[in-house]
Amino acid sequence: MRKKILGVLIFGIVAFLVNPHAILRAATPEFLITWRAQSYVPPYYTGKALPSAGSSLVAALELVENGRLIDLSQETITWQLDRELIGNGIGLQTVTFQAKDLGGGAHNLRARINNFRDQSIIVLKTIEIPVADPEAVIENRFPGATFGGSRVRVTGYPYFFNIQNPTELSYSWNVNGQKPATLENPSVLDVNIDGTSGQQSLEVKLTIKNPQNILESASRLLKLFTARP
Repeated sequence: MRKKILGVLIFGIVAFLVNPHAILRAATPEFLITWRAQSYVPPYYTGKALPSAGSSLVAALELVENGRLIDLSQETITWQLDRELIGNGIGLQTVTFQAKDLGGGAHNLRARINNFRDQSIIVLKTIEIPVADPEAVIENRFPGATFGGSRVRVTGYPYFFNIQNPTELSYSWNVNGQKPATLENPSVLDVNIDGTSGQQSLEVKLTIKNPQNILESASRLLKLFTARP
C-alpha cells in the first residue's frame, strides 16, 4: 500500500516538473467577456462598433473550465463599471449600461463570482472598453486625391453616433468656403465646380450633427488637387 501511494506521489511530482502550469490551468476557470455597443456604423464596416459618450452597451460572459462552458445559472454574478455596481444577481450573465466617459477615454468592466460552487472561490475578470468620439468620414473615388473636369461627387458616412438610422443626422457641406445648393441626398455631395481649370486645389468640408444631442457632432476636411494634364 505504501509503495502504491509513493508511486502516485512520484508520478504527480514528475508531471508537475514537466509542466508546472498544466495542473493550475486545469483547475482555474476563466471568464470570457464580450460586449456590443449600440452606436451606429455603416453596413459595410467590418470592425467593431465603438461606444461614444452616452452609448448603450450590452455585455455578456461565459465561464470556461478545462475547455468546457460552465453552467452559471445558480451562481451570483456581480458586475462593476469603473468599480461602480451596475448589476448583481443569480445567473446574471448579461448586463446593460451606458458609456459615460468622453471620447479618448475608456471604461473598466468587471464581472465577479465571490463564492464559485459554494467553495469560497473568487473568480473575476476585468476588461477595458474604449470610448470614441463620433466621426465623419468622406468617401471619394479620386485616386491620389486628384480630380479632373468640373464635377465632384463624394459621400459622407457617420460613425459611432447614438442613432439607429443615418437619416436622423444633419449633413452640412462646404466647398472652398461656399455652401452648395440644396442636395438631393444630404449625405452625398454631387456638384459642378466652376472654373476648376484655374484652381490648384479644392477643400471639401463635411459636418455631421445629431439634432437630438448637441454634443454629438463631427467634421472632416478633404483636400483634392487638380489633375495635371
